[in-house]
Amino acid sequence: MKDSEIYFNKDIEAQIIKKLQQVKKEVYIMHFWFTYKPIIDILIELSRKGIEIKVLTDHRTYSNKLENINKVFKISALKYMWEHNIEAKVYKGIMMHHKVILIDNNITITGSCNLYKDSLFLHNENIIILEDTTVNRIYKNEFLSLFQNTMTKKEIEQVELKKKLLSVKIILKNKMRNMLLKLLGKLK
Repeated sequence: MKDSEIYFNKDIEAQIIKKLQQVKKEVYIMHFWFTYKPIIDILIELSRKGIEIKVLTDHRTYSNKLENINKVFKISALKYMWEHNIEAKVYKGIMMHHKVILIDNNITITGSCNLYKDSLFLHNENIIILEDTTVNRIYKNEFLSLFQNTMTKKEIEQVELKKKLLSVKIILKNKMRNMLLKLLGKLK
């Protein structure tokens, strides 16, 4: 192994951004939860420069809104990436819990940190940055394998619609229960 660096909490965002700003060819991101706009904006900028960007995430990224340190936006992070032509896909299996960034076939960033505000700034997290083509290749093979087992946008939207309908159903059920309890209380 050529080189490794380990970072905790306050240094994580800066180190990820520093490595992304050095990209020459490609970035593959395989992250469980990815809603942090400053990093997504760097990916958009890199994509515009011709860098290949691929993102694989869990369905929670679709459900959660784009955010930065001070604001939560109205759009989901995935929709934002799609609107800016980032090839972002959602894993179709039960859960994809990896937290990996692959850069230019030789840099691998992994650790406990998800790419969302609380994980970056409130939680006790870590990353390790490895400069090693073998490690990168192993993770890239995993990425490419999982990248083939993804949901279409339509499937994602259907899952989200079902969640919303279930939420409405639960709210209505609770309201009906409360109304019945009030009625029963008046009859006594």
